[in-house]
Amino acid sequence: MKPSCIFFKGLGQYPKFKKKGRSNSFTIDNSGKPIELNGWNHKLPFIGWVKTYEPIEATTKKITISRQASDWYLSCSYEFNAINTLKTTDIIGVDLGIKTLATLSDGKVFKSVKLIVSPREAKSPITIMGQEYPVGTGLTPCIYLTHHREDLYPEPKKFKPERFLERQYSAYEFLPFGGTNRRCIGAAFAMFEMKLVLASILRRYNLALADKQPVKPVRRGVTLAPAGGVKMAMTGKHLQIETKSPSVATV
Repeated sequence: MKPSCIFFKGLGQYPKFKKKGRSNSFTIDNSGKPIELNGWNHKLPFIGWVKTYEPIEATTKKITISRQASDWYLSCSYEFNAINTLKTTDIIGVDLGIKTLATLSDGKVFKSVKLIVSPREAKSPITIMGQEYPVGTGLTPCIYLTHHREDLYPEPKKFKPERFLERQYSAYEFLPFGGTNRRCIGAAFAMFEMKLVLASILRRYNLALADKQPVKPVRRGVTLAPAGGVKMAMTGKHLQIETKSPSVATV
């Protein structure tokens, strides 16, 4: 019985015909038998020889041939065993970033250099550590890198305040406020304020780190500061002994 008769007698729906347009496709399964694809030319079941734009080396059970506009495409899925190639040279990928200087493919991260001083322009040829710079070169000293030099500050990433008791640093080795005639105008007041505040707190309370996570420096205005601050926990108080000045009697 024809499909149209089945429809008119109410025994089924009217058949749907695929529209023939600029995009057509069909699938070859070769009745479950494997289909070998070798090189550029391939003999396909029911079709014959076809030539592909790129060589294919695979064994599959199903091939889909589709047409897009005036081009024909062959697609298939197949299994393959991964081949581990021997490593002949040490090659590593580098991804330059925005928040960090670079990230390597092995996971190592290089932090960005924190520039917190204004550049200087060379007025005459100058040589620094064997490197020559011509007139007009912009030179920017980096306080952060200077304070992390191993030869000046052994174990620079460790909090070791006693290092300042063991060595007297010059103005070119320890420069938290810059240097020369552009040195921060509030340097003396800042040092006095810091000593006064720390002395007032530490003579009254015992403190300990509340969070022992590594400290990461971030830009804060024109200075550097720990990201999120450094949280401290009070672990005790010092006993305060009140002292009275002797009274002076008047006669």
